[in-house]
Amino acid sequence: MMKNNILIAEFMGYKNVKTVDHYDTKRFKKGVCVLSVKDNRTTYHEYNSNWNQLIFAWHKLVSMIWSEGDDGDYMCEFLNDLYDDFNTKVGRNAPKEASELLVKGIKWYNQNTP
Repeated sequence: MMKNNILIAEFMGYKNVKTVDHYDTKRFKKGVCVLSVKDNRTTYHEYNSNWNQLIFAWHKLVSMIWSEGDDGDYMCEFLNDLYDDFNTKVGRNAPKEASELLVKGIKWYNQNTP
């Protein structure tokens, strides 16, 4: 899951992304999270559990695929399938599974666009 969070954070333009040990005061547990620094601000990335972060990344991916629409049907078909699956995960309140779809979309985008 950390690899997915790192991939999404880098897709979102964050640099120096790394995993760090931390203590989650909200959930009172130790764990590992993804951390980056951008504009002198430290950001914790939890795309697999934080809908607020996940939705921004999802919107960026959809916008980028849409703007590459020169391939017409091929991109639209992939995006429609991904969009339907993502909406199902949102409806089930399943951010982990939604983040996995986002990673699938990012990898597809990276392979299919110049």
